[in-house]
Amino acid sequence: SYHFDLDNDNYYLNLNHDTWFNYKDIKKTSNQSFLDLYEEVVNISFKGYKAFSNSEYVSINNISRINVVIGKNNCGKTSLLDVVELVYCENAPIRTGKEIESVYFDIPFNNDFVERVFGSGYSSIGAWTKASLSKYVNGKLFSLEIRGNNKIALKNNNEFYNLSEHVRRAMGVFEERRERYRFRKISAERNINPEAEGEIVLDNNGEGATNLIRVFINDCNFDESVIESNLLNALNLIMMPEAEYESIRVQQVDYLGEICWEVFLQEKGMQRVSLSKTGSGLKTIVLVLLNLMVIPKIDEYKGYKLIYGFEELENNLHPALQRRLFEYLYNFAIENDIIIYLTTHSHIAINVFFNKEEANIFHVSKEKGIAKIKNIETHIDKTELLDDLDVKASDILQSNGIIWVEGPSDRIYINKF
Repeated sequence: SYHFDLDNDNYYLNLNHDTWFNYKDIKKTSNQSFLDLYEEVVNISFKGYKAFSNSEYVSINNISRINVVIGKNNCGKTSLLDVVELVYCENAPIRTGKEIESVYFDIPFNNDFVERVFGSGYSSIGAWTKASLSKYVNGKLFSLEIRGNNKIALKNNNEFYNLSEHVRRAMGVFEERRERYRFRKISAERNINPEAEGEIVLDNNGEGATNLIRVFINDCNFDESVIESNLLNALNLIMMPEAEYESIRVQQVDYLGEICWEVFLQEKGMQRVSLSKTGSGLKTIVLVLLNLMVIPKIDEYKGYKLIYGFEELENNLHPALQRRLFEYLYNFAIENDIIIYLTTHSHIAINVFFNKEEANIFHVSKEKGIAKIKNIETHIDKTELLDDLDVKASDILQSNGIIWVEGPSDRIYINKF
């Protein structure tokens, strides 16, 4: 049910919550329908969560397809993922028990919103016409605030005073849109082990991965080619030339005195190997591909827009393999129109994503015990980030190649090249 109040030339819309919206000018505009606006979250600002300040807002701005959250251990990277999950998933604080003082996030106005305000049968409302309202909101943002236990309040300046009831009707679709999102996470601590036959549930620590693969390969209600062709081809794209796999199978094994299912990979020219006995790097790549390619095809997630948060994918991955995995994620995000957040303390991620058009890097650090966030936009920012990560000159030995130049100005031409 909706409840609507007017107070001091401001109006508030309660969607079973406490919520307010305002707007501000931006350069970005959107031609998407209002139903798709939620995936166009532009900025997220928050305060009062874990190590982040209770008095000052911190922000991640110009959110892209790939959003790299980089910093030392225990600096607040995972806490930032918690906030992102709260923005996209209405049930996040209820399910996880998270509490946060305040979160703002921005989404753009567009003409479809104007159409919903006027509905049918209205050529004008007060002093506003469709044309004048469309011109006024073009290039502006809603700023939505979430407070406490997912309570939201919508607030506008008094220019919209006479539109209050009509804005309420138009904004009803916002809550519907929020319900269409699911946040998928891979934790830094993860593994894949043999599993007894069970439900199709893939946890963020990797539990359920074997059963998910088993069901798609063995159950006639699922398409085995998703695993045996699509996932396997993607795995080889990332792993080659170090390894190339010809097949992926599941069979029953005796595991700790119990009959369980195990995943086996057949490497070209090698004996097949059980996935549980391979290195953690290979397991990480398999978990990433399961989340990207398989999870969207199970009933629980069909029809939902997925947002991903992957923690420290670089663990136990060689730098060359990190680069291929990061490149794969970037291309996949663009081709499939999804948003991925990556937490990392690897300088490889900086080199891969720094000049990418659809990627942003956010540096999370601590100063006197308070976490802060900085958008990495310049080479000076990048240098400061490397210093914070304690990257040494000796790390150059892991480079693919070295170019010696006469002086700093030559860097301009190398970067342009």
